[in-house]
Amino acid sequence: ERGHIPGPVNIPHDEIPHRLDEIPQDLDIVVSCRSSHRVKTAIEVLTAKGYTVYNFGRLGRWEGEVEKGS
Repeated sequence: ERGHIPGPVNIPHDEIPHRLDEIPQDLDIVVSCRSSHRVKTAIEVLTAKGYTVYNFGRLGRWEGEVEKGS
């Protein structure tokens, strides 16, 4: 609701288990959010499914524009 980094696919952490078909396993995945708790949850789900995942951390670290909406 507050926005996301433009370009990447935006999947809320609680939808990840149901939308794995949208996340390519042959690419490295970078996760970010406004809360470190949601990043941790996303990383746990994705690594358990065999993805290579990197933690960008809090969205506040992003210095570029933020898109609003989904």
